[in-house]
Amino acid sequence: MIFAQISARVVTKMGLKTAMVTGLVLAAAGLGWFSQVSPTGSFLADILGPSIVVSAGGGLASVAINISAVTAVPAADSGLAGGLVNVSQQVGSALGLAILATLASTRTHALLAAGASDPVAR
Repeated sequence: MIFAQISARVVTKMGLKTAMVTGLVLAAAGLGWFSQVSPTGSFLADILGPSIVVSAGGGLASVAINISAVTAVPAADSGLAGGLVNVSQQVGSALGLAILATLASTRTHALLAAGASDPVAR
């Protein structure tokens, strides 16, 4: 939320394409950093840093995406364009979560069926 508010000023300085690509690269880097979290890690060491990077990238990219969607259509259709972007984000997030939860559940059940201990499977 904080980065989305700052992003409007950054987008005007960088331009839409540069801001969008930079935001997506930052978000991907933060997610990659999240993949390195250890099971015995702490919040400050393993979670806070990647959360800030993902938030900065997501805020920058989402503002750039919304601005480009709204400005690329006639003024009369700008509300529709903004709504479609938001609906697309919501549907994509819901589908992504459902797919990842299914994969995690399938993997956990397979490990438990193969005899893995409960903490290993989870």
